[in-house]
Amino acid sequence: GAAWGLLRPAAGTGRAPAARAALAGGAVLCWTAALFFWHPRPFASWEEGPQERVLYYEESGTDTVKVLQSTTNPDGLRITANGITVGQSFGAIDAKQQVLAHLPFLIAGDAPPRRVLSVGLSSGALIGEVARHPGVQTVDCVEGSSSMIEAARQFDRFHDRVLDKPSVS
Repeated sequence: GAAWGLLRPAAGTGRAPAARAALAGGAVLCWTAALFFWHPRPFASWEEGPQERVLYYEESGTDTVKVLQSTTNPDGLRITANGITVGQSFGAIDAKQQVLAHLPFLIAGDAPPRRVLSVGLSSGALIGEVARHPGVQTVDCVEGSSSMIEAARQFDRFHDRVLDKPSVS
């Protein structure tokens, strides 16, 4: 419809359709070039620092997931969901995940669990630690975000590629 309005000469103006076609063609060319060559940087959350680079970024209808890497420490990864840090490869959050993973085994004593259910994946640190226990036969993890599952693969070296283990689903 808009192209027809540009190409159709207006009554009484005497403007040539070729000039309008050139204008429309130029606009289409600029728009196409912008689609192919313009790659904006992912939106930075308020807690991102200048010493971090984005390793993974995915927006969906339910969440925005990022994995950030420290430029001063290549092993310093953290994963955010909607701008909130939900896991990392260092510090307090990682230590909390490890404690939560081993706590049920300490409480169980002589009868440790063989089947484990975890709700939420984040970096995969918790299920990675659970899967290391010798008596565990299966680990089921419920995660509602496919972006989070893909982002957790950035942490493979920290959780021993737990997402590829046959006992983990």
